[in-house]
Amino acid sequence: FCSLAEADDDDDRPGTVPLYQAMARSMAQLSRDLGVRASFVLTTKGASAGVVSATRPAAPIVAMTRDEAVARRMNLE
Repeated sequence: FCSLAEADDDDDRPGTVPLYQAMARSMAQLSRDLGVRASFVLTTKGASAGVVSATRPAAPIVAMTRDEAVARRMNLE
């Protein structure tokens, strides 16, 4: 999921949803359906966490990265 969200996806077919976006939407719906307490996202550049947060899951999002600069940036957004 991380590599899909953080890669440049130039699929211009009309009516298609990129796989990373479909997965994020599914994650948000599952968080509501299952009543999860937190959603964990591994990310290298922060894009995965941004895509998941845009879908507004019911549970808080905990994003994890090894890059200190990315962690600071995600904390500010």
